[in-house]
Amino acid sequence: MNRLRSLLAVAALGLAACAVLQDLITLQRGLANEFHTAAINVDVTNDHLTVLFQDSTTAKLPETERADLARRVAGFVRDHYARYDNIADVSVGFAQVKRLGPLTSTRTEVPYAFSRIELGPPLTTPPAPVKR
Repeated sequence: MNRLRSLLAVAALGLAACAVLQDLITLQRGLANEFHTAAINVDVTNDHLTVLFQDSTTAKLPETERADLARRVAGFVRDHYARYDNIADVSVGFAQVKRLGPLTSTRTEVPYAFSRIELGPPLTTPPAPVKR
């Protein structure tokens, strides 16, 4: 009987993890559509969500334009991430990749962070978390 309970608990955790992953995939696709690039990584660690634009021309934008873009990205997360209430902050960064023959160099900066308090409540009702 204890073995069955343990198995059920593991299965429930697995389903919850799948739902969280599905919500991140939905957010990443929404960001890619909104900001016209598929080279976006989204990651959640504990209660911290990070959006990273990979090898993007955005990394070469002037500082004021990057700051404005980062604020718009954080606002998009606020309004479209189903689990927004579970995070404390959103960070936005940019990565540049340089290739020279077989060598690759990646420079990543995550200079923009916005607390959930700073961003405020969603302006629209985010989609409900995926339940399985």
